[in-house]
Amino acid sequence: DLDSWLVVSAADHWRSTGEYVASRLPGFPLYEWMCKPFIGAPYFLTNFMSALLLATGMVFLAAALRRLKFHSPFLAAFAVAFVPVVYVSSTVTIDYVAALCFAMIALYTSLTDRPVATGVFVGLAAGVRLTSGLFMIPFLLLLTDQVGAGSRLKGAFNFIFSFAVVLLCCYWPLLHTYGLEFLRIPQVGHQPLFGVIYKATIGV
Repeated sequence: DLDSWLVVSAADHWRSTGEYVASRLPGFPLYEWMCKPFIGAPYFLTNFMSALLLATGMVFLAAALRRLKFHSPFLAAFAVAFVPVVYVSSTVTIDYVAALCFAMIALYTSLTDRPVATGVFVGLAAGVRLTSGLFMIPFLLLLTDQVGAGSRLKGAFNFIFSFAVVLLCCYWPLLHTYGLEFLRIPQVGHQPLFGVIYKATIGV
């Protein structure tokens, strides 16, 4: 996968020069930082990191489902882990599984009424992949649904504040290098209909 090579190349440049250059925009800074220690090590270690992240995320998914009194939480987590796109992503150096892992930890902490921890892990998920920041909406609803009216505002503030702090820390290298320009969507030109259908179906 070309994106995997771009991630490793960005991590290598960051480690060797101290200068951050995004593998692709809008940037995946936390995942690129996580790959830095493995530069120069055997190539399969970053793939193995993806597998460990998936296993960790599925343990927390099972714990969350158990808390929700799901009938077979570990079987359900096992099934999610072996959805083809999830399983394949856990064998390569790519950011999807890392974001999923942090999101599943956030799911568990939201169900145990820990708004700060939930904000931190949603922030980490967004630090891996910016679009994962959208998880803050359902998790905020989960957090505020479990407490009394007097605690909702405080919990929501703690959640949003911790999320914002972690997100800012994760994206500081991008802000330092690119300013707000990293948020601009690259122009990819016209895509043929057949290409769109392929990527939306078997190309996944």
